[in-house]
Formats: sequence, structure tokens, C-alpha cells
Amino acid sequence: MALVALIVATLVACSGCITSPLKQFLSWLMCAGVGVEEKRLLQEVSSLRRRLQNISMADQFAAWAKLQRQINAITQTYQNKASERQRSDERIQGLCSTAVTFLVSAASVWYVWCSYGSAAIELPPPLLSPLASLLAVPGCQPGEVSVVVWLACVRSVMGRLTTRFGSKKTGAPASLQALWPLLNQLVAR
Repeated sequence: MALVALIVATLVACSGCITSPLKQFLSWLMCAGVGVEEKRLLQEVSSLRRRLQNISMADQFAAWAKLQRQINAITQTYQNKASERQRSDERIQGLCSTAVTFLVSAASVWYVWCSYGSAAIELPPPLLSPLASLLAVPGCQPGEVSVVVWLACVRSVMGRLTTRFGSKKTGAPASLQALWPLLNQLVAR
């Protein structure tokens, strides 16, 4: 039971790093991408450009200018639709991000509430001798590390790891593969 509490507490503490890929996946899943209308407009522009290449500007200026105006109008329509889609995608991404953050935060608070005073891990008291009382807060015996303290320690370590190996945009690990060499070093010691 203590191992399960330790694993669950560690996963809850690491949830900030785990949720970043989840947010990106949900955003990718929910966003539509380039629509049929946008594809049609791009095809129409490319068709008009091919026709424009066959017309000499010097010899048939009126026809050339008419095609150029059509290309400009369709390009403007495409840009409007693309920016509208981008705004919609940004709203969906923000909603997904907010929903995932809220659910993870609510689950973390619920877990701390339910496991308040429980021990995440029990170690021999001499091993923790100078900090045994501090690590047992709240409600654990000396020699036990409470779930609350374990969460704080793991979040602190994950915060440092994401600062070191994280991407500047999201703060999350650029890839989980970047953490494996560090974990292997820690295990080897």
C-alpha cells in the first residue's frame, strides 16, 4: 500500500510535466486544420497563376490585369479565412489548456485532501534523523515522509529538471528522452 501511495504521489507531483504533452495532443485533436474551402481557394490561386504565366503583360495587359486582380482578391479571401481559423484554433487551444490545468489541479487538491496525514514512504528513523520531524509533517510518525512533503519535494525536483531541460515556450521537458540520461546517472550513483 505504501508503494502505491508513493507512486500515486509521485505521478500527482509530476502532473505539471505530464500535462503539457496532453494539452498539445488535445489541441491537435480538436483543431480542424486547413479546411476544404481554404484548399479550394489555394487551388484556384495556383490555377490562375498558371494562366497568368501564359499571358504576356505587354501584349494583353487588360487580361493580365484582370487575372492579377482575381488572384489578389482570392488571396485576400484565403488570408481572411486562414486568420479566422487560426483565431478559432487559438481559442480551442486555450480552452483545452484551461480544462486540463483545472482537472489536474482539482485532482491534486483532492489527492492531498484524501491523503492528508498519510505516509508516502517509511524509512528507518536514523536515516532521517536531523529532519525526521519536519518530513513527518502533517500527522506522520518520525521516520515517515508525509504525502504533502513528498509532493513538495518531487515538484521542486521536477521544476528544476524542467528549467534545465525544458523548452522556453512551455516550460515542459522538450522530450521525456532528455530526462533518461539524468535518471540513469542518479540510479548509477
